[in-house]
Amino acid sequence: MEVKLHKYLPVIFLFLIACNNEQIEKETENVKSSTALDGKALAESYCASCHMYTEPSLLSKKTWSEGVLPAMGPRFGIFEHEGQGYPSDRGKPNTEGIYPAKPTISKEEWQAILDYYEKESPENMAQQERSAPYKMGLDQFEVNKVNSNNVAPIISMLRIVKEGGFFIFDANSNMLAKMDTKGNASSLIKMQNPLSNLIEYNNKYLVTSIGSILPSDVWGGEISVLNTKNGVISPSKKISGDLERPVMTRVGDLNGDGTKDFVICGYGHNKGAFSWLDGKNKSKNN
Repeated sequence: MEVKLHKYLPVIFLFLIACNNEQIEKETENVKSSTALDGKALAESYCASCHMYTEPSLLSKKTWSEGVLPAMGPRFGIFEHEGQGYPSDRGKPNTEGIYPAKPTISKEEWQAILDYYEKESPENMAQQERSAPYKMGLDQFEVNKVNSNNVAPIISMLRIVKEGGFFIFDANSNMLAKMDTKGNASSLIKMQNPLSNLIEYNNKYLVTSIGSILPSDVWGGEISVLNTKNGVISPSKKISGDLERPVMTRVGDLNGDGTKDFVICGYGHNKGAFSWLDGKNKSKNN
């Protein structure tokens, strides 16, 4: 029996096209899926959107898996993954806008990044190689011990002054000391707010108080003036408070109105601020 195939050629042709298109779509989806779940590509895209791309070889597996990546997850709005909770400061004071309201990366993409760093990072870091033998001590300096109150110090500020000697602040005892050139205290004063900076100001001293030595978004910093009379230091007045954990203040007339303004660098924790405090009306611009 003769079968006339030409009658069925259009149907066969359409069927082949459909099958071919379906195969192309499947291959395209596979390519897309493979690309979307390429951990390195994802890290270069997502992670490098905020900072430089970091090679897995720079840290050990444990550091990546237990330290860096769990700390990074919340920045993408991921606070828990596969039963593991990630640490964050969500809900604490002054952290609005730090964390996305909803994840900016899918769980599958995040898992691909985790897998990539797990696979490519070393178990342990190679021992550091020195180009020259390590030598203890500095020949151009000598140790000069200063008098102490026998409390393990946390020195948060040291400032040499032009008349000789220096100021030093111990955040453990909250004591500010004016020391002579031999390291003997000529004046001591207890401060409630730890100091981070001190500069000369109108024949007095302008001090920057950090609020909290440990990283914190509780903004309790301030700048104030210290008096010095007959070698004795004493608080004079507070210029501004509620600052974003400030570490340094500089003074200058920024707007040419004849009044000294204050430029304040606030390190904060999750947030900080670089601020200009108008000396005339004390308004602050970040």
